[in-house]
Amino acid sequence: MTNAIFIPITQKQIEGEAVQTVDARALHEFLGVKEKFASWITRRITDFDFQENADFLPFSEISEKGLFRRPRQEYALSLDMAKELAMADCDIYLTI
Repeated sequence: MTNAIFIPITQKQIEGEAVQTVDARALHEFLGVKEKFASWITRRITDFDFQENADFLPFSEISEKGLFRRPRQEYALSLDMAKELAMADCDIYLTI
């Protein structure tokens, strides 16, 4: 029996088409990236020339940490984009 961990896949509309997506923040956490999420996702979008509304869908969500409520930028990633990011940032698995 394996102890596999999966990142939830959801369906979103990108350019009027139903696309399977994963949450970028969940992927960031799963990969164990040490860089802050906002810096990491911005850098990766630029490095790989990912296109908004084709490879990813940005959206705002209210963060409720402690007493404060504030919007934070989230991203739904296409499975292809998520796979590319996982391959680029999979250092954790290269040592196994």
